[in-house]
Amino acid sequence: MRRADRLFRLIRQLQIHSQRTAAELASSEDVSVRTIYRDMEALSTSGVPLLGTPGEGYQLRPGWKLPSMQFDVEQLEALMLGLNMARAWGDPELRKAASEARERILATLPAALSEGAQALAMHAPDFHVGEASRWLGELRRALRTGVQIDIDYQDAQAQPSRRRVDPLGLFFWGDRWSLVAWCHLREDFRHFRLNRIQALHLRHELIKAAPERSLSEYLRRVRAEEPTV
Repeated sequence: MRRADRLFRLIRQLQIHSQRTAAELASSEDVSVRTIYRDMEALSTSGVPLLGTPGEGYQLRPGWKLPSMQFDVEQLEALMLGLNMARAWGDPELRKAASEARERILATLPAALSEGAQALAMHAPDFHVGEASRWLGELRRALRTGVQIDIDYQDAQAQPSRRRVDPLGLFFWGDRWSLVAWCHLREDFRHFRLNRIQALHLRHELIKAAPERSLSEYLRRVRAEEPTV
């Protein structure tokens, strides 16, 4: 069990309970009371405002939260995981932005919790990413500017085609990215795996907004096709 993870859990316990004794904290973490004393000292010296009363236990100063923009522990864990995923599966610009955001958040934390945030037990490794995020930067720019794109695409059977599409959204599926778009060739919604796009060109023509071609309409159709239980 890593100490960094335990420090986060101890803070969470003190946020949930108005007061906890060292024995109660030790029992919940399956460690000795002496270990809890050391942990409390580490948190206190790193800036966490702990109030300790002999015979009564520990509590946080009323109103205190983790100082990273008032995130609590669970929110901070979610942020770190999301930023780690962006660093692993994003395009170069997105990876850089995620790294800078991560460092900015960590810089606001007390030292002990900053170390903990960097050592969370949830990881998003960048092994075997390969070309999964290829074209991601260009497609993000197309979505921001609202322009049509031309793509040369190769389907699962290695059959090539050239498409003009209105990009609507990017979806991450855990091991790949895909683009959902309105395809002018098929006159319908289609999704394209980024690693099967062979070439991509951003056009100057703006997408003409139409409710029947919108991302919300695509999602409505997908949800309507879900089996009911």
